[in-house]
Amino acid sequence: MVGAIQAVINDGLSMNQAADNYQVPRSTLKDRLSGRGTHGVNPGPKPYLTKDEEQGLADYLISAANIGYGKTRRDVLCLVEIYLQQKGSLKALSVSRGWWHNFMKRNSSLQLCMGDSTAGVRMDAMNEENMKNYFELLKKTLNDHGFDKHPESVYNMDETGMPLCPPPPTIVAKKGQKKVRYRTSGQKSQVAVIGCGSTTGQVIPPFIIFSGKQINLLWTLNGVNGSRFAVSDNGWIDQELFKFWLSDLFYPMHRLDAHFSYCLMDTVPILSHVQFSMLVTVV
Repeated sequence: MVGAIQAVINDGLSMNQAADNYQVPRSTLKDRLSGRGTHGVNPGPKPYLTKDEEQGLADYLISAANIGYGKTRRDVLCLVEIYLQQKGSLKALSVSRGWWHNFMKRNSSLQLCMGDSTAGVRMDAMNEENMKNYFELLKKTLNDHGFDKHPESVYNMDETGMPLCPPPPTIVAKKGQKKVRYRTSGQKSQVAVIGCGSTTGQVIPPFIIFSGKQINLLWTLNGVNGSRFAVSDNGWIDQELFKFWLSDLFYPMHRLDAHFSYCLMDTVPILSHVQFSMLVTVV
């Protein structure tokens, strides 16, 4: 289009010749030459944000999500509305939903997704320096105690809580119905499962902890072979249950399958419930 315009203005070509030579629509070329349109500017209302402003917004949204403060669609629309109101360029009452849809299409680096709930203390601890120090300490521990030559003595332990009253699923209901209820048990109790395995694939049978005062024998039916069951007030492991797990489940299994005098166990996920040395001696 630029070449066709210059050919008419500078070279004296007729509008029809320039349109044919540069293969552009004659009506569009006529509009550009008559001043009814500007090349490079899309027709329609003026956009809310410039390209630079949109890019700045996209960069901000990515940065906010990276540090655990991601914004929802409503948050983004509110931010844009406040910004435009301060500029005095928002003529409507609010930013249209069409702008949101087009904004996401123009910025393919963005997407809507479900956030994974993570405690603030964990977010603060997950930085490059801490991760580097962790792996340096892990390497030193492995080398100092000979674990690099005995991978069968390196274990990872974790605790997973499973609520007995899971969140309701997405269900089909009458269109326009504002409040859709889903019947649940109303219980807030949970079951915790302690899993542990070595780097060579040796698996310790699960330790299953219920919330309550006494074990119901029905809870123990059809369990994994070798599983042990217990109860606690809140359904999580505590100091005494951890000691029980070590003495009745972990020690016997490790002593049968390993001939090394030490084992290294990563118990970081449960340190909020118990206090125990990560380096334990198997006697």
